[in-house]
Amino acid sequence: MVDRARVLEDLLTDKLASAPAIHAELVTLSRRAKLISRVITLCTTTASLICAIIAILFIGASLGFHTAIPVVILFVLAMLTFFTGLLAFLREVLLATATLRIGPQAKGSLD
Repeated sequence: MVDRARVLEDLLTDKLASAPAIHAELVTLSRRAKLISRVITLCTTTASLICAIIAILFIGASLGFHTAIPVVILFVLAMLTFFTGLLAFLREVLLATATLRIGPQAKGSLD
């Protein structure tokens, strides 16, 4: 995706192709990059919350305190961030496939 954006930016500076089409594709690529960044952030947050749950369970077992409430809260947060990350990933995949050009319909594209 980054390579494609660089090619398009070079075409835009060289004025070899239709500027509106290039701008439209760059906007789509930028939107996809933001979605991917959001997915990575959400899934990393999920993993961090799960690690915190495990740490709390071990510490609670070692020190003998009740861990149910913090574990439940962190688990619900982990599931919410994971669910949101999956939705953002699905959105990016749908955007990518909606703008995919393969085969005969790719004729006349900027490639």
